[in-house]
Amino acid sequence: MKTDSYIRGVLPDIAYRYVIATAFSSVQEIWTRHEMDVGPALLIGEAAVASFLLAARGTKEDDQTVGLHFECEGPVRRLMSFGRFDGGMRGYTPEARSDWPGSLMDGKGSGTLNVSLFRQQSRKVYASSVEFRNQSIARNVEEFLGKSEQVQVFVELGPFADDGTRTSFFPGPISLQHAGIYGSLFEAMPGATADDTDRLLDFLKEHSVLDLLRRQGILPELPGTLAEGRLFHYCDCSKEKVERLIIGMGREEADALIAERGKIEITCEFCCEKYLFGDSDLERIFVEESV
Repeated sequence: MKTDSYIRGVLPDIAYRYVIATAFSSVQEIWTRHEMDVGPALLIGEAAVASFLLAARGTKEDDQTVGLHFECEGPVRRLMSFGRFDGGMRGYTPEARSDWPGSLMDGKGSGTLNVSLFRQQSRKVYASSVEFRNQSIARNVEEFLGKSEQVQVFVELGPFADDGTRTSFFPGPISLQHAGIYGSLFEAMPGATADDTDRLLDFLKEHSVLDLLRRQGILPELPGTLAEGRLFHYCDCSKEKVERLIIGMGREEADALIAERGKIEITCEFCCEKYLFGDSDLERIFVEESV
């Protein structure tokens, strides 16, 4: 079932809220644009879905974007992802073509996680950093929220096969064209007790509500659903933003690049879109800037 969707809600009689998402085309877009190997693809896919879960969790702000920047000590040195409240996601790693022995989490190892939260209307940015251990991205996110907000959360992230034939994803052969990423976040609300946590764990175990999500990326039907929506890939790069970079570079340096290479070529790290500028473009850019 090829779908990109999410649900948000509050479990009745259990003081826990939830966000559950299944990403297929949205992460496929990231993987295809960067021609990724399986390991880096699964890591950046999980990071992108995690960014969305954090942006969508328990907030009345509908213009919120969360960025995750993993500085890693493993073969994959850097993972960068952004998720928006409205379902937009994007991600990037310089190590798109890499492989390693061991588990998926060994690809990133331990390191530092930098988290940013941006609200469009207020233009406010919040940032924090924590050390992360050689664990899954889901555990890293749980520990971040526990340390930074002292809140109890249960996060699960992982790959699924859209035809339900999930066996081994890493290491092991899998065609990424049949793979997606699922994610779930259950967060204790203010006033939640240990009994609420026990009831949540019993509910999830007894009803096997996440089984189809794990196998095929099919969203569960949970009580207390308040909102649903679509996930999609996005990038906020534009020719105008790149022109501002060239202006910041200065006319002298820009002219030197044109003289050396015949053009200025800038590629967006996230979507791989190429922007080309020649002599006539520089004339226009710097004339408009001087007006």
